[in-house]
Amino acid sequence: MVFEGDAYVLRTLIVNGAENKSNAIPFVPQFVSGPAFVPESPNIFPADTDLFVSVSLDYPQVYDGMVKAIANAEEQSRKYRNQPVKESSAPESPFAIYEKKLGLKIKDDLLPLLGNEFALALAKKVPSPTPSPLDAGAEEPTPEDGEKRNARTADPSPVIAISVKDREAVGRLIPKIIESLGFKGANLFAQTEKRDGAEITSYGNVLAYAFLGDFLVVSADAAATRHVVDAYVNHQTLSSDNHFRNFIRWQPRQVLGQVYVAPGLVRQYISPAGGGAPVNDNMSEFLSRVNPVIDPLTYALTNEGQGPLHELHVPKNLLQMIIAQASSEATQVPLQTNEAVAKSSLRTIAVAETTYQATKGDGHFGSLDDLIAENLVNREMLQKYGYRIEVTISGKGFEAIAVPVTYGESGRLSYFIDETSVLRGGDHGGGAATIADQPAQ
Repeated sequence: MVFEGDAYVLRTLIVNGAENKSNAIPFVPQFVSGPAFVPESPNIFPADTDLFVSVSLDYPQVYDGMVKAIANAEEQSRKYRNQPVKESSAPESPFAIYEKKLGLKIKDDLLPLLGNEFALALAKKVPSPTPSPLDAGAEEPTPEDGEKRNARTADPSPVIAISVKDREAVGRLIPKIIESLGFKGANLFAQTEKRDGAEITSYGNVLAYAFLGDFLVVSADAAATRHVVDAYVNHQTLSSDNHFRNFIRWQPRQVLGQVYVAPGLVRQYISPAGGGAPVNDNMSEFLSRVNPVIDPLTYALTNEGQGPLHELHVPKNLLQMIIAQASSEATQVPLQTNEAVAKSSLRTIAVAETTYQATKGDGHFGSLDDLIAENLVNREMLQKYGYRIEVTISGKGFEAIAVPVTYGESGRLSYFIDETSVLRGGDHGGGAATIADQPAQ
């Protein structure tokens, strides 16, 4: 691990034997790299892609590895159950039932139609258009519908791009594959739409695909597939984005794999403004003032003879933000512990009051000193965890409150409980909670 420019660089060389020289990831023999390639999928995916992954795969060897792994698992299972082990010269394909429905062999008939590049992308999801009340079957949109659309917009859908050698042959197989997966009659619901020469085929909310260049683009979200097609026909792709090109410039031209994590995705998990984990007040104020610019995180997989070389570039400012975030979360631990103890203490007091009323109190509740004197409550527990706890007796009832000694440092929430044993709480800025507060969990 070294520091170069503005990034920390981690390089790992895996020295493989001759029998597994194409195994790029230790302990994952099913992942077999294909030949080195120049990624073409950036010419397909949109420029606003937040996560991009592209790898070269040797599909026949991956297929053989999966078949062997499943056969070995079944053999071990039979041995464990003391069942006879089948003697067979070649393990049966786990996809035999689908191959029978398709009328072809996956290894012999399907895999030769595919290229080596397999890519995945998470692009910013565009909101679905609001249906018009004039549309057939459409209902008047409600505020709840708007909230649901906003929630869906925040979660991008993955899009897969698979390089193909014969678009027409793959296009003929796709309807059969969908049928073989159990979607009977799915072809009756297939809809097609054209976008400047590109054709999108969708099957309701199950699947949508299109052929772009030498790639088959597939997603379970039709809107995500349309977004990729629109970016492609408008030449607004990842490869045309200066930001993307600048930050993968360090990578060799030919790779076995490539990963690009855009700042937008990183910010979601680092910055509270981007929907990340909450931070304390000091950290939140710091982030709002400096508004840090986060660089992308990039990775490349290559092989120059000795074995697969994994190289990860982590921007310095990203690492600093992660450390700051971890420090911020660490400061939250005592605060959350104190609040948990305060709630537990009030529940203990409620039980102690019931016990005191039925015994020493002779029908009356006791003060906090009374409960401590009867060993029903531990005084040290009440004073040790940053909360001030008070008990007030009134008529045939009692009220107990827990207030942080130092608001924001020893605790934020205040709590209340009475003879009903319902614990209530809320953020009162250091003030006392009351019976008007919502029940606390």
